[in-house]
Amino acid sequence: MSASSIAKHYLTPLKYGKDSEKQVSSYQAAQYIANAEGFITGLILNKNYKQNK
Repeated sequence: MSASSIAKHYLTPLKYGKDSEKQVSSYQAAQYIANAEGFITGLILNKNYKQNK
């Protein structure tokens, strides 16, 4: 899924409501996706670090 479709179909209704004229930008959606990827990577690395300790 592209960042613009995620922004349009998922983030805009969460932030502004279903019938709003405003929209979340694809740039902002890409930032959220990058933050989520970093968070998940951190969790995986932390779990691997604890298992190898």
